[in-house]
Amino acid sequence: MKKFYSFLASALIAAGASAALPAKVGEAYKGGNVTNGDITSVKPVNAKATKAEGKLNIKKHAGANPLVFKEAKGNSRVNKVLPDGGYNWETLGEADYTDAITVAPLADYGVPAQTFKVEIQESQSQPGIYRLVNIHDNNPNVGDMGLSLADPEVDSYMIFNTLDGDPIIQEAVYNLLDPLEYEHEYVVSQINYGTFENDVVVIPAGAIAVGLGIEPWDVLDFDDDFNPVIPSGYSEKVFTTSEDLVIVLPGATYNPGGDDADYSFLLVQTSLCANDENNARFGFAGGDDIVSYKYGSVYGMYAISDKNLDFIAENGNDGLESGYYYTLNLDKQGWYTLFVVGFNEAGERVAGDGVYFYSYAHDPEEWTSLGNVLFTDDTFGPVYGLDDEIAAVKVEMLESKSNPGLYRLVNPYADHKFIEDYPGDIVYHNHNHYLDIDASDAENVMIFEMPIGIDVQGESITLFSDKSGSFVNNKITFPTRGLGIGVYGGEDDGFFYANQLGRFAVELPCTLKVKAFDNDGNPVEGAYVNALREEAVTDANGEASISLFGVLGTKVAVSVYKDYLFWEGEADFTESAEAWAIAELAAPDCTLKVKAFDKNGDPVAGAMVYANGVDGETNENGEATLTLPGVIGKQVAVSVYKDYLFWEGKADFTESMEAFLLAELAGPDCSLIIKALDKDGNPVADAHVLAAGVEGVTDEFGSASLTLPDVIGTKVAVSVYKDYLFWEGEADFTESMDAFLLAELVAPDCTLKVTVIDGDSEPVEGATVEANGKDAVTDANGNAAIEVGDVIGKTIKVNVSKDGYDAAEAEADFTESMENHIVVVLKAKTVGISLAVIDADKSIKVYDLNGRRVEHPSVGNIYIVNGKKVRLTE
Repeated sequence: MKKFYSFLASALIAAGASAALPAKVGEAYKGGNVTNGDITSVKPVNAKATKAEGKLNIKKHAGANPLVFKEAKGNSRVNKVLPDGGYNWETLGEADYTDAITVAPLADYGVPAQTFKVEIQESQSQPGIYRLVNIHDNNPNVGDMGLSLADPEVDSYMIFNTLDGDPIIQEAVYNLLDPLEYEHEYVVSQINYGTFENDVVVIPAGAIAVGLGIEPWDVLDFDDDFNPVIPSGYSEKVFTTSEDLVIVLPGATYNPGGDDADYSFLLVQTSLCANDENNARFGFAGGDDIVSYKYGSVYGMYAISDKNLDFIAENGNDGLESGYYYTLNLDKQGWYTLFVVGFNEAGERVAGDGVYFYSYAHDPEEWTSLGNVLFTDDTFGPVYGLDDEIAAVKVEMLESKSNPGLYRLVNPYADHKFIEDYPGDIVYHNHNHYLDIDASDAENVMIFEMPIGIDVQGESITLFSDKSGSFVNNKITFPTRGLGIGVYGGEDDGFFYANQLGRFAVELPCTLKVKAFDNDGNPVEGAYVNALREEAVTDANGEASISLFGVLGTKVAVSVYKDYLFWEGEADFTESAEAWAIAELAAPDCTLKVKAFDKNGDPVAGAMVYANGVDGETNENGEATLTLPGVIGKQVAVSVYKDYLFWEGKADFTESMEAFLLAELAGPDCSLIIKALDKDGNPVADAHVLAAGVEGVTDEFGSASLTLPDVIGTKVAVSVYKDYLFWEGEADFTESMDAFLLAELVAPDCTLKVTVIDGDSEPVEGATVEANGKDAVTDANGNAAIEVGDVIGKTIKVNVSKDGYDAAEAEADFTESMENHIVVVLKAKTVGISLAVIDADKSIKVYDLNGRRVEHPSVGNIYIVNGKKVRLTE
């Protein structure tokens, strides 16, 4: 995959890729910027460097260290040069120029680079940016015997930028044709770092690519060590310089062989911004041949130029030692530039550098907290190839008391997602950081450049606006690529587009204010307020406040509750960012659902349901729903009835506003009270009472009480007995659930059953049976039944008689039963008749007992004569 060096930014700029942004970077950079020139007329800051604890433990810088820069970052870079040519050039004189570009395509032919004089200019609007003009006027390799100009009427020039310490060719119009075919114009692109020390630019061999009619960046590849590789098909089209390109500014000297003096120097800072006490920390290490140092600081961002370093060398403060950390107290908000220079034994300045610090100088008394806002970031991530969408987070926002509309976010990046996702690579400095947003003009919102507290692989990040943002509907936004970030402290310091995905936003909340009171008008303390999953609790005045995001122009549902008191309503944000909800808390209505059925499980329609003064009626499914006010937190008695079917229970609303009951309807229990007496009116104790399958026993007063289920609407047979005393009757529950009975216990009539037979065991019809003064006559079967009265427990006499029979007497035993069945035998009476009578009267016929005719009867036997039994005598 093609690797992009940091110099891709320059190539893009040269191609016009960032034509619109540069002019606005300076405009947004209100806190002082590196476009400031020399410091000779600037009053130094009276900030004394104080030695801090701990020694500096770093390696001294020995030279340029070319690093590969990420493709995404290169594509984001912001050119700080004005695109309209407004550099305000001033000629410095002639520079000594060693031209490695012209001979790059001729290296294989042994053509060496030439050194010659070229006019050089410096921008007065941005010191540190230089331009070589009319490059080929003195170039010995161009002319009648050398290379040809592409257009004799056009000047050649090269603009290079040394503001970041490493010279970058921003634009080069070399105006040469290729040396072999004279058809293709030189296209120059820088692909690696150079150095700028002591007014000498050195871009080493191989650090510049030359294309013949082609942009080198379009075809170059890079190996694993990030060395450029020219594809085989382009070996005659793309070349790299084989010698150093050197530009020696007027007045400077260049001696690459030099002496061996160690003038190496490295200036470091622990953070781009001052801490909470407004102290900035820096340290430095110088080479062994640097014997003394001076320093100075100024308010604003100024170029780290030789001119400014020379000024510090003449006017700076003494007292620094190599290898230590120092602190500066910066008590005014804004950017500061710190310079440190070193001297050799001869008192010559042989080293120097500068760093930028920012001080928030935060004074809490000057700001008013607005609470939390919703902050969505889209700044440094995409610059480093991290396109993850960052979820909005809540951060505190302050507003300036003296400048309304000037807002300050407090530590907006402290909990950034990338810090957790990339530990060690992305870190946050643990003191407070702020981001100021000037929204006093809602159509022209600005962010002035400030550090955000984030370091990415050692590079400190700042943020600023390049294009005006807007403050609409409580939300601050900026156009896509309308923000920029500054990168400080790395090998590729500079400015890069931010808000590349257009997500950056700061949303101020709408404020919901609630006043909660009860139905007596008293404030309710400790009530919970809910709106859009945000919650608050009312104070002693019944008041609470909630911040809500994304609700402007809408209405929001609000609920307020405490214990069983409740209120629901809406907060109206359609016309304002603040809304009041006046909440009168009351117990909510509860819902009771009842399902009524009988003992067979069938639904009971038309049953009445009653609960807490509210009634209803079940439908065809046996269901009814009641709305019950004022019962939350209670258990409520419920009754369901139809005709004589009834059910009672409780609905529980202690934990819910809804209750469901299954009501099995049954007849209610009825009450039967018995008073048992004997025939003399005395109470009968211990008498047994039986009714509807329920039994009881009378007490000493002859009383008993029975509870009878499922008898409502009916008449119930009741019996009371003790020993042989007995009573039967009915309890009437057709109109009442209570019945009272007086039971006079008497002995029951006993029944005597008699069967009368003769001596031959034949039934005797028409026999009279008498017992206990009662009588009856036997039927054809010889049976008779007599109700003999109260003879229970006795044995009675029974008399049986019939004409023609001898009367008989028997006993009936009623000692163990109220019924007795006895058999009584009647003997027929016999009549005598003499044989002489029979003989004398021939009409008399004699039969034996079996009905056969007897012709010659014998004396002493019994025969039937004229239907009667007779004994035959002499």
